[in-house]
This record gives sequence, C-alpha cells and structure tokens, in this order.
Amino acid sequence: MQTRRQQEQARASARLGLQDSPPEGYNLNNNGGVTVKDQVIEKSAAGLLETQANRQEVVSAVVIPEKRKKPASSSANKTKKIEIPHSAKLPRIVWIYDDKYQWWPGKITKYPPVDNKATVSRFGNTKPKTLTVECSESNILPFGDKPQEHQLSRNRTTHSEAFEAALKQASEAQIADDDDLPGWDEVMNELSTTRTPAIPVSAPSALKENQRKMVKTESIYMPDTSLTIPGELVLAWADRFYYPGRISSFNNKSNKYKIDFATGHSSSVERKKFFTRYEKGFQTCPLGELALPSFADYRDTELESQVCELYPILYDIIAGKHDEAGRLKAFMEGGKARRSLAQRVGPGSFGRGEYGLISALLQSEFLPDLATTRKPVTGTVITTTGIQAGATRGIAAEEAALGPPMKREGDVTQDFSDQMRLHFVTDVLLPETITRLTMRRNNISYSEADKQVIDCIRDEMTDTWSFLLELMAKSKKGLSLAEQLCSQAREELDACQSHSYEIEKIYSKLCFVSRQIKVQITDLQRDLNNVSMRMDHALHALRNKEVDPEIQKARQEDKSLSHKPTVLFDFLDEASLQRLLDESGEHMQRIRSTTDRLQDLVNFFSHQRADFKGYLNNAIPLDESALTFAREKMQLQEQQTYTMAESLVSLANHYDQVTQVLTADIQPMQEELDVLESDTAEVLVIIEELEESLTLVQATRRLSINTQRFSEAIGVQERQYATAYQEAVAFFKKIEALEPELAQLVEVFKLSETLEEDFDATEKLTSEINSLAIWYEEFHNSYGALTVEIVRRHKAHEARQRLVNEFIDRMEASYEDEMHNRAVFSERHGKFLPVDLCPAFADAPVQYEVISHGEWLLPMPTPATLKLTEGHSEFKG
Repeated sequence: MQTRRQQEQARASARLGLQDSPPEGYNLNNNGGVTVKDQVIEKSAAGLLETQANRQEVVSAVVIPEKRKKPASSSANKTKKIEIPHSAKLPRIVWIYDDKYQWWPGKITKYPPVDNKATVSRFGNTKPKTLTVECSESNILPFGDKPQEHQLSRNRTTHSEAFEAALKQASEAQIADDDDLPGWDEVMNELSTTRTPAIPVSAPSALKENQRKMVKTESIYMPDTSLTIPGELVLAWADRFYYPGRISSFNNKSNKYKIDFATGHSSSVERKKFFTRYEKGFQTCPLGELALPSFADYRDTELESQVCELYPILYDIIAGKHDEAGRLKAFMEGGKARRSLAQRVGPGSFGRGEYGLISALLQSEFLPDLATTRKPVTGTVITTTGIQAGATRGIAAEEAALGPPMKREGDVTQDFSDQMRLHFVTDVLLPETITRLTMRRNNISYSEADKQVIDCIRDEMTDTWSFLLELMAKSKKGLSLAEQLCSQAREELDACQSHSYEIEKIYSKLCFVSRQIKVQITDLQRDLNNVSMRMDHALHALRNKEVDPEIQKARQEDKSLSHKPTVLFDFLDEASLQRLLDESGEHMQRIRSTTDRLQDLVNFFSHQRADFKGYLNNAIPLDESALTFAREKMQLQEQQTYTMAESLVSLANHYDQVTQVLTADIQPMQEELDVLESDTAEVLVIIEELEESLTLVQATRRLSINTQRFSEAIGVQERQYATAYQEAVAFFKKIEALEPELAQLVEVFKLSETLEEDFDATEKLTSEINSLAIWYEEFHNSYGALTVEIVRRHKAHEARQRLVNEFIDRMEASYEDEMHNRAVFSERHGKFLPVDLCPAFADAPVQYEVISHGEWLLPMPTPATLKLTEGHSEFKG
C-alpha cells in the first residue's frame, strides 16, 4: 500500500508537514519486531499492545521536533535554586515607591523587565501615571507581599480615597492575572479553570533610606533541563483531563510552566501535571476531547432579532431587578459561588456558529468599549423598555442619555473593572440568554431550559470536519484491529507451554479453600440447628398457651382492638419471623451450592493432575532432526510476523497522517482529502492480508506438531515417535478441554470470595433468631407471672376495701357517740345558757365520707387458670 501511494502522499505531506516515513517512534528492526521510543518490541502480544498505547490519541497541529535523549538523571521533576536579580521574581502587579505617593499599587506594562528596569503604570488617578524605575527591594515589591503596615501620602486626606480605589483595581487585576481565570477564547471553547478569591493586601511598610539603596537577591526555581522551552510538546492537565499543548515559558518564582493548549487557551501548571512524549504517563494519561473550530463569520438575522428582544430582561439583571436563576446573586457573592457559574455555561441546543453569534451580540451590546466587532440588527430598534421596528438601533443616542451599559447609575456592575464586566457577561448574561432562547425554541419551562443548557452537547460541525473525523475513526479502527491480529500471532508462537505447574498450584489452592469452607459450614450449620431447635420449642409453647377467658372477654369488650388473639402465639409478628428463617436458609443454600461446585472441581483436577504426571513421566526426548524441523517452521513464522509488522507500521503511518490533518490549523485541499480517503479504503485490504498471515502462522504451528513424519526417515524410532505423537495429541487435547473447567474455576473463585458476606449474614441472622427465641421464652414466662400479679392485685384491692368499710363503721359509731354526749350536755346546762353567748356552739359535728377515684375493671382469672398459677414455674427451652 505504501508503494502505490507514495507520489500522492508526497504532495499532501509537502503542504501539511506530514512524513512519508514511518511515524516518529516507529522503526522496523531486523528481528521481526517494531522499535518504539528506542525500545525493541519483541514479537509478543505485550509488545504490539504497547505499540498501540504509544500511538493512541496523540494529536498535535505542529511538526514534532527531532527526538532527543533523556537526561541521565532519573528524577526529572527535581528543581535547583540559584541566585538571580530582584527583577526576575517580580509579578505583573507590584508596589511602586516614590517620594510623593510613597508605596502605591501598579502594573508592569513591559513584562518581564529588561536590564533590571521596569516600566510601571500606577492604578488610580496619579500624576505621573507611568514610571520607569530600577528594580530593587527599596522601590518595587510584589503586590502579594503582606507587610505589617502601609504608608500613604503625606497628605492623607488628599490621597486616601484614591489609594482605596487603586488598591481595589490592583486586587481585581491580580485575580485576573494570577488565578488562571479563562480568557474570552477559552470561554468560547467551553473550557474554564479554577478561580481563586482575591487576597487581602496592604501597602508595604516604608524602608529606611539606607535600605532602599540595597539590591538583594534570593533563591528561585530553575526549569527542568530536559525540556525545550519554548516549544516542548506535552499532554497537560486541564479540567479533569489531559490536552495537547506546547510549553511557552517557565515562571521561576511559582515553579510553574505556562502551557499554550491546542484549543487556544493558556494555563500555568506544575511539572507533575504534564507529560512529554518520552515519559510513561504520556501513553496512559486520560485524554479529553478537542474543541472543534469556531465559526467567526456566522450570521443569522432571525436569531439576532431574538437576542435583541431579550435585552430589556438583561438590563433588568444588570440593574438588580431580575435574577430568576440566581446567577446574579452567585456572581455578587464571589468566591466559590462565582467560580461555580463557569460550570453552568453551555450552548444548549445551539450550534457553535449560533453560540458564537450570541456571544458576539452580547459583547457588542454590553461591552461596546471592549468588543472588537459590533453586529447591529437592521430593521429593529431596541431600548431598555421595549422593541420598535423599522429603523437601526440608536446606540449612540441611548448611551449619551443613560451612559454606557453596565456603567449607569444604579447598576450593580457600575464599579466593576473591565475584566469583571467581561466575566459578568460570560457567566451571567450569556447563559441567561441561551436559557431564554432555548425556552422559546422548545416551548418548555425556564427550569427545563436551564437544565438543557447545562447538559446538552453540541453536535454541529462542518462537512469537511465530519469527513476528516470519519477518516480518522476508520484509520484508528484498522490500526487497532491490525495490532490485535499481530498479538494473536504472537500468542500462537507461545501456545504449547506446559500447564502441569499451573494445575499443581490450582489443585493446592482448591484443597485449601475447600477444607476451610467445610469447617466454617459445619460450625455455622451446628449453630443454626441449635438455634432452630430452641426457636421451635419456644413457638410450640406459645401456640399451646391459651389466653385466660376472662382476659379475652375484657379485650373483646374493648372496641379499639380489632385483633382478638386466643393464644400467646397470636401476639407475635409471624411475617418478620418467617423472613428471618427464609433469609438464613437462602444464605446456607448458596454456601452449600458453592461448596458442592468447588468439591466437584477439586475431584476433577485431582484426576487431571494424576494424568498429567503420567504424561510427563512417559515423555521421550526428540532428536536433532525434530528440532531442525521445528526451527524451520519457527523461521517461517518469524518471516510472517515481520511482514505483519511492516503492515502495522504502514497503518500507523496512515493513522498519523489523518490525525495531523485533523489537528492542522489550515483547510486541506480536496485532492489531499481524496488521497486520504483512498488510503483509508485500503485499510480493509491490509487487514485481510494480516488475517491471511495469521492463518499461515497458525497452519505452520499445526504442521510443526506432526513430528511423526520424520520418524519414517529415522526407521528404528518410527514406532516410538508415533506413540509419542499420539500421546502428545491426547495431552494437548486434554489441555484444550480444560478451558470450560478453568472458566468454571474462575467463576467459583469469584463466588467463594463473596462467601464471607454470606457467612457474616448467616451468623448475624442466627444471632438475631437466638435473641428472638430468648425473647419468646421470656414472653411465655411473663404470661404466667401476669396471672400471679392479677391475683395479687385483686387481694390487695379486697384488703383496701375492708379498710374502707372498717373506717366507715368506726366513723359512724364516733358520730353517734358525739350526738349522745351533746344531748346529755344540753339537758343538763343548755337551758341556763343564752343562745347568743356562743352562736357556733349550736353547729352540728363535722361528718366525713370516703370517695373512690376510678373504676376497678381488672378481670379475675378463671379457677382453672388460678389452679395452674399455684404450680407456676418458668419455661425452660
């Protein structure tokens, strides 16, 4: 396939920067293998699979530089420290010192500083605005430093407000510069990085005059010497996956590398979060999906009109009057809530062109001072209160009357910096617009549309892009299938190894597992039987214990009770008890079934073990003629394997070409696409050739087994070799017949690993049943105690009743005595005493009565129950 396509490939490669030779890292060797990354993959399945791993998902839009040798040191991640000037450790946001304002926040405009001199633009309203100073710790410091105090101008009342405003601008600039926030290109590609909250800072303390004259140096980090900076191609971590990119620079203060990703955005990452193509992680790290090309010139007049109709709602959000989805609140809270908004930005059901158009419209409307292009809608006038058709929007007049968008009086975004305004449009207004357009397009509720915006995946792509993706998928599938065929060929070379040693290990393991499980099952079965017997005794006693008729009569009179039990067993939850018994039975049945299967396998492998030992003991050595035959067949297999390796390299080369065209930043010509399509069509032809080679390898192996043909030439040893051949055939047939049993063995081993859970569950159920049986025994005993207690309470009630009757009789007798004594006194002295001498003397004596509280309803057991109670003894199971 390579010879027939050389001229066509040369034309495509000359324009796209592709290679006609095997892909980098793939070279044929003289031994029938493939060389990958200076390592020879021998003719084995593992080697060919490693070839696949090296080629999988490695994409880049640039030509890979020449391979270099890895550094001698094994610890590539270690860093060294050296002494460098003060200017090398300065970030963009700094403190700048002068005699008028003293320490004031500013930003280095030309970064990094050159010749130890920095040009700094101060935040806020200061004169002069820009200063050029020599870098030293006396006049310029990193903004992130946190000194003990700060000094303002000598006239505090003049500059305090300006200083606070400048400090706020510096803090926002530091967030945008240092915390890996995504730029506008990154937002358009739906990639975002973690944002960090602003760090509270204050101005540095004033230095003494002699300290300002000192220029100190301190230790900083050095990059990995094995990396090419700039230009090293890597797979770097971003948003849970690895993406192709290129190292552009190294920050010697933060010890991080700036990576320019193929998707268009940049990020600073640590050394441990990316891999070069010479490192092992390059082959195994999880790759993310690459973003598709953007559609910058996409136009849709109807969509533009729909977006403009939503401007009044968006202006209400900016004014703080509307926030149905809570995005405004989350953005104003800042911190984690604001960072979470980036995860809720998505295109919904809109294509990339539509999504880009909506973003451009929002930029031109709400960021007119930052937007690079403006997309007005002809025929429509949009205001903050409504829509008027028939003219072009009067943007200049409206801004002159109300002020620029997001800067008007009362807007929540009035004091935002340009960077914050950009993020507000991206994280708040853009998803709000997408949600409302989706709601209108699909005629669904706001909440459903908001969820669809987050979850929906964009499928829109150009015809050329779809065509290239299809070619790449076919090439990759063909490469994978070819590698599998090569792997099978390698397995055929090693197919005749002895299985006796493995069977010995399996048999020993089976015997050990079988013995241990038998012991556990015996103990568990004994405990379960004991508990079951105890439970049966308890239930039998409860079924035979009738409730006293008088107690039943009292329960029947109570209309609130629907259940009328007659024996103690009726009070139990029979369903729960049956559930416990069924669960314990199921676990025991599963354990017995697994044990029986395991025992069958033990017996089977025991017989096989004896047979294999007999084969090994009766084996005879082959002479040199048989070895020569085997060597000839092995050479034939090696030739076929070498041919398959060449075809594999051809497929890998084609896959590399399609991948590079897919990731190239140029539009391929139709002629080049036709060449790639033709090459892809021949992938199936190569696969068929590989299958034929594999069949030949397998046939060669089968021919090598027929060693008895050489015995005809040997003569005397003919019968011996014929017998050996027959035994070898039977031996290998038995080995092949072991496959179903080995599969069953694996399945039983997996089941035996779960038996521990069954043992634990059965022991737990046994303990629960035992506790329940004890409770039932106590229930039976307590019923006997209940009748005794009822009799005791009746006797106590009768004793109290007798006391009450005696008290009433004594009180009546005392009253009669008192009345008799009063009559005797009146007869003797009453006629001589005036009535009004002591009016209360004529009052009647105080009388008393006994009042009972409550009604005595406790039933008295029948005589038969009382007779049984006299000989009451506790139940013993």
